[in-house]
Amino acid sequence: KLWFLYFIGAGAGLMVIGSVAGMAKASMGNAAFIAVAIMAVGAIRKVPAVIETPQGDAIAIRHKMFLSHSYDHRVVDGALGGQFVRHVADYLEQFDINREL
Repeated sequence: KLWFLYFIGAGAGLMVIGSVAGMAKASMGNAAFIAVAIMAVGAIRKVPAVIETPQGDAIAIRHKMFLSHSYDHRVVDGALGGQFVRHVADYLEQFDINREL
């Protein structure tokens, strides 16, 4: 059973572990507070990747970053959590440093 008072004041966490680890791992056990969700982000690294071009597939150097997330499934449905992390990834992939706020 989910006891709602347990989550009063709960929040979400973000861990930036990019410079210490090759891959990001989010774990609810890492939260120093009551967390409903936690996301970890890795370093942005240049890695070879297959890209699709009009001339066919090619291998090119791309910037990649790992996103890892964990949710308390008593509170957040897995599908909703997946949609959220996809939205975050889409936002980061389309980020324009020159855009006006």
